Formats: sequence, C-alpha cells, structure tokens
Amino acid sequence: MSDSEPFSVAIVGAGLSALHLSLSLSSQSPPVQHHIYESAPEFAEIGAGVGIGPNAQRAMSLIDPRIKVGYDARACSTLIPGKEDVYFEFRMGMDGQGKAKGWKAGDLVCEGGNGGKRGREKTSERDGKPTNGAPSEKKGEPRRGMSMIHRAAFLDELTKLIPPETVSFGHRVVNITQPPSSVLLHFADPAVPPRRHSVAIACDGIKSTIRSLLFPSPSYAPRYTGKYAYRGLIPMAKALAAFSRPLNSNPSSSSSNSSTKEETLLTAQNNIGHSAHVLTMPINAGSTLNVVAFHSSPSPSPSPSPSSSASPSAPANFTWPHNNWVLPASPPQLQSDFSAWSPHVRELLNLLEKPDIWALFEHSDLPSYWKGKVALLGDAAHASTPHQGAGAGMGIEDAFVLGGLLGLVGEDTEDSKEVGRGEDGEDDGKGEGEGYKERKIEGEGDRMGAEAEMAFAAYDAVRRERTQRVVRTSRECGEVYELRGEGIGDDLEALAEDVGTRYDWIWEYDVEAGLEEGLRGRRGR
Repeated sequence: MSDSEPFSVAIVGAGLSALHLSLSLSSQSPPVQHHIYESAPEFAEIGAGVGIGPNAQRAMSLIDPRIKVGYDARACSTLIPGKEDVYFEFRMGMDGQGKAKGWKAGDLVCEGGNGGKRGREKTSERDGKPTNGAPSEKKGEPRRGMSMIHRAAFLDELTKLIPPETVSFGHRVVNITQPPSSVLLHFADPAVPPRRHSVAIACDGIKSTIRSLLFPSPSYAPRYTGKYAYRGLIPMAKALAAFSRPLNSNPSSSSSNSSTKEETLLTAQNNIGHSAHVLTMPINAGSTLNVVAFHSSPSPSPSPSPSSSASPSAPANFTWPHNNWVLPASPPQLQSDFSAWSPHVRELLNLLEKPDIWALFEHSDLPSYWKGKVALLGDAAHASTPHQGAGAGMGIEDAFVLGGLLGLVGEDTEDSKEVGRGEDGEDDGKGEGEGYKERKIEGEGDRMGAEAEMAFAAYDAVRRERTQRVVRTSRECGEVYELRGEGIGDDLEALAEDVGTRYDWIWEYDVEAGLEEGLRGRRGR
C-alpha cells in the first residue's frame, strides 16, 4: 500500500468463519479496517444442523459477547430434563456382530456427557455393566458442552451484527496478485475493477479458489474420504406422531431399555453400526429433527505402497463417482444402504423430507496457512469431516486468534496516528468517526505489510498443528462410530472409553492462551 493508504484486510467469502473474522477485526481497539467479498448475491448457508463445542462457544464470546447471546437464543441440545449434560446417547442402530454379538438394535452403549467428569460410570441398559461415556470437566466451569444450531439460523444471528456496507455481494474472486506492499483482488466479472488491500484472508471454504492459487499441487486438493451422508429434516411433530412404542420392543431381548422412541427424538442420538452410523438431533428450538445418515463406500482401489510419498495417516484412494458433491438422494439406495438396520432407524429415514446425499471430502495437510500477504482460514485451510463436530469451531477459534494478531499491526509504531480524536480522547469532528484509527505509518508503506506477515506466521504456528490434528482425528472418529476404529473395532467397552475422552483436547482448549502464544511468537519472544 502507498504511504497515504490505511492498513486494510480483504476477506474472501461470507460464511460462518468469515463473519466471525469480520467481527473479530471490528472488536480490536481500534477496529481493523476490512471488507468482505462474497460471490453469492446474498448471505446464504448450505446444510442443516452444525455442532458447536464449548471451545468454540468460548471463542465466540471472546470475539463479541453478542455472538454468544444470538447463538444461545437459537441453539438446542437435549430437550429431556435431567439430560442437559448429554451431547449424544450412543446406541446400537443394528444388531451387533463379532465382539458386539448379543447387543440388540436400540441398546444403549453409553452416554456422551457435556463436561461431566472423566471416568463417571454409566450403566449399560443391556446388562448392567458400567461404561464410560463422559469427557472431563474443566475445573471451575459449569457443566456444558456441544449444542446444535441450524446453519441458516446462526448465519442470521451473525449478519445482524455486520454493517451492510462491509460486504460486497456478487464479487467472485478468481485471483489475487501481490504487487509490492499490497494485494489486488481480481473478480470473475471483468467489469469490476481490481480492489486493493494491504492483505487478504481466504475464507472461501473447502473448494477454496485462493487455496488452489497458493498451493496448486493436486495433492492439496480436497480428497474424498470414502464416506457419504444422507441429510434431511423432519418436523418434530411429524416424527413424534410416528413413534410411541418402546425403542427396543423385542420381548426376547435382554435389554432393560425403558427409553421410548419419543424420548430418543428429543435427545441427540448416535446410532452406531457396522460400516454406517446415523445421527439425530433436535434443532430450531426443538421444532425440527435433523437427521444425518453416514455410510461407507465399498473398498477402494489399492492404497499407495509404503514406499510412496503419501502420508501414512492419509485415507485410502477412494473416488467419488460424480461431479457434484451434493445430489438428491435416491430413496431405494437409502433403504438399501440401511436394510440391516433397526425398524426405528429405517422408519426415521422414510420420514426425511427431500433428503440429499453429501460426499464427505477433507483437506490434506498444507505446509503453511499463508504465503506473502495472503492467508487461509477455516475450511479453506483445514476442511474436515464432521464426525467430531469440531470443523466450524476451528474456524471460530481461527478468527479469534488471527483477529487479535492483526489488531496489533501498526500499534507499536510512533507514527501511527489517530483520526477524529482530540488529545483528550473526545471526538474533535475532524475524522472519520468515533474511535476510528487509521493504521498508517508515514514514509514506511510496507512496514505494516511486514507486520501483517509476522502476524500470519504467528497464526500459522499456533493454529496449523491443532487444526490438522482435528482433520486426522475426525476421520478416525468416523471409523470408531462404524465399529472399525483402530484398536477398537466392535469392542463396545473400548468404544465407550474412546468416546468418553476423545473430545477432551478439543473442548478444553484455552484459545486465549493460543492468542498469547501467537503474540509472543510475533514479538520474537
């Protein structure tokens, strides 16, 4: 940027991560000037329910308390009194095989608790054996954990906080060039002139154009994980009207399960089984049942040999046979995929209204989340499968950390000057608005760009390892739910132990300490 231009950030994309970043930049003191460029004609989110863990809920509160207020007004967890600390009931969705033989469809394997103490024993409804299904409680914090919200509802709450002039719709970014001291955004519409900013941050999702520009190797393109999911919604009244019998009404079953099907609709359920699993959860304040039925593809082509350069933790070479990742679901295929499952699950799937089938892709590990004056955030950097309910939360954490780091650009220089404020801090009527400060260094136009690159490097150092671990462990978690996790398989006691502690490192993360670590790195200490 020239010496006369203030520091500004371009945000590419207008999804959940992008809006959290915008609010994070606005919350700095003084606010960081920025603008959002979105290809769509208006704010829009695809998909239905999204899980947000306590780590991300803390991060959104730190960014702007109003985000958490809006989230709490629309989010939902269990609707059964006394089960507020349960994020999932893990049940058999089909009769067990192998080590799980003897377990019947509908049997409760364990409860996953929100903030309960590690090691808290739950009694299996099958045979009275204790199972462990609760992650640890962070000392001093209330019992709380993952809750669900409809993506569109969450977006609606966020957009209430975004000034309309902050966003340009219908601006599809197709290239970013980096002339000295700035970036230039180039758009698909040739009638739109390039826009200049100090730096750019790509929040344009798993199919990120900017990611492919920075890292063009095919090895960094999204890869199919070998799983797909049927997604759909059911009006809760319709679902409740359809189910009133006990969940496991087989008189020959050894289960003492007294839960009714109605009760399971009002509590988030993870119905586990061989090569598939089905999630159900109330959303929209309990007026809607969100259903996601995951299924694994048949065995793929042979994996690369051990001598190849592929990561040993990478998934096998699955191929998605369609150009589109989201397609209308075929009811016969849906029923065929779950033909061995319980009548309860199959009846639920029959109630789905206009279900879609979604191919599950993820990102391989990048060597960096930035190049020059361009950085990647959220799914553009580290798209993951949804099995740990952590993907959206990682983008919210990213936004808090990167916003805080960029908030210091230009702040530690003698020539940064405040506009519109008198010596006593009151508005003197000469500037561009109350509390506005131009982050500008006279005579050193590229110095703030260099500081921004330091911020990007610190962000990368703090965020990359954690978020890439989420990608890897989320993929592993999907295998656990389908009774083929490494070292676990169909051993349900081992599965209960795994899901009882699996989320601890995600949920208990101290995002403020992460920002402090980044600030120390930026300062070289």
